[in-house]
Amino acid sequence: KGTGRARSGSIRTPIWRGGGTVFGPKPRSYDYHLPKKMRYGALRSVLSKRLQENRVRIIENLDMEQPKTKEIVLMVKKFDVEGKFIVIDDINNENLTKSVRNIENAKMAGGYGINVYDLLKYQNLFLTRRGVGQIEEVLGK
Repeated sequence: KGTGRARSGSIRTPIWRGGGTVFGPKPRSYDYHLPKKMRYGALRSVLSKRLQENRVRIIENLDMEQPKTKEIVLMVKKFDVEGKFIVIDDINNENLTKSVRNIENAKMAGGYGINVYDLLKYQNLFLTRRGVGQIEEVLGK
C-alpha cells in the first residue's frame, strides 16, 4: 500500500514483460488415417504396376518340411531375381517364415497383412496360391 501503483496480480500475467503466453501451445496429434477405399486402391495400383514390370512370380505352394534358408535362396536364383523380394503366403507357414527371415533383403508377409509400403520397398513378389486368395479377399471388400 502507498506505492501509488495499480494492483497487478501475478508477475506471470501476459501483460507483463517476461510474463506468460495468452494461448500457449497445446500438444495435439497430427495423425491422418487414409480412407480404406484409397488404401485398397493404392494396393491395386502397386500390384498392377508390379505385374506390368514382370516382377510377380506365382508359385503353387511353398510348404517345407524343415526351415531351410538355402532352398529359398536357390529358388530366388532359379527365377533370376535381383534386389529385394517379399514372399506372400499364409502367415502360419512357420517353416517358410523361418527360412525367409534369415535372408537379408527379404521379407515374409501374409496376404491379410500386405501393405503398400512393403510392396514399394521390395520390388519382387513371390506369391503362393494361398497368398493370392488372401489378397483377393482383402481387395474384394
